[in-house]
Amino acid sequence: MQTNEDVIFSARLQENISHLKERYADCFDVVFHDFSCGQTPAVIVYFMGLTDSDMINRYILEPTLKQLSEDGGITLGDFCKCLPVSSYTMLQTMDQAVMEIGDGNVVLLMDGEERAISLYLSKWEQRSITEPEAESVVRGPREGFIETLMVNVSMIRRKLKSPELKMKSIRIGRFSQTEIVVAFVSGIIDSSLVTEIESRLSRINIDGILESGMIEELIEDNPYSPFPQLQTTERPDVVAANLLEGRAAILIEGTPIALIAPATIFTFLQSPEDHYQRYYIGTAIRWLRYFFAFIALIGPSFYVAI
Repeated sequence: MQTNEDVIFSARLQENISHLKERYADCFDVVFHDFSCGQTPAVIVYFMGLTDSDMINRYILEPTLKQLSEDGGITLGDFCKCLPVSSYTMLQTMDQAVMEIGDGNVVLLMDGEERAISLYLSKWEQRSITEPEAESVVRGPREGFIETLMVNVSMIRRKLKSPELKMKSIRIGRFSQTEIVVAFVSGIIDSSLVTEIESRLSRINIDGILESGMIEELIEDNPYSPFPQLQTTERPDVVAANLLEGRAAILIEGTPIALIAPATIFTFLQSPEDHYQRYYIGTAIRWLRYFFAFIALIGPSFYVAI
């Protein structure tokens, strides 16, 4: 029996539309907009609220219909040449189309074509970049991650512009299809660590991922331990500093909390400002922090014992 993932596009447009409408049955917010490229019927499919309809009119329908001739049929390749936007991807299967539509992109299908294109016109409300309240500093950047994955990725790219900064993407969750990005610096990190992280992520079998804490408990060594085994942060400068020390970061769509692995007890006693002090001052402050943490743990019990 053929599954949804195995369905490829048909050359008949109506057959493709029928299949997508079947997949999106009882979804009031999905839009099927029919139009013609010359004499070739076409349709764009997208979600209301995830895609800006003004951008569709401005960057697809109006300029494209002005440039295309009304004589004869138009191919998908001709359509791509007339697009004023270059951010698009060719799709071969229905499952790819469903994934792109869910990401807020616009999928375009044409009659006579056994493929489709996805146009990156997603747009939704997002909060502004602000300093994380839990990790505020006196000296250092005043920016923190937000809930939009690509914004978070770009904030790290701004700090580490080298092509050795690698970003690997994976989707987890049968229904949420949450995008996860593993970031690391090639040449600094131990490749076996990257392999292990990817292996653990690929073994996750869950309906949906809504926050980084769900990933954390599914990939840590001892899930029943009360102690954290992965470092968490909302600061891109902290992520960049750890990447330069040979660690890996895990970024999750929908949450501003990034995970950093591996983590030791000493990483939880560090401050972002340690990197911005003179090394001897930062080292002294760090050792004082270790010392007073030890006193806070041992002091009360020692006092009671004597």
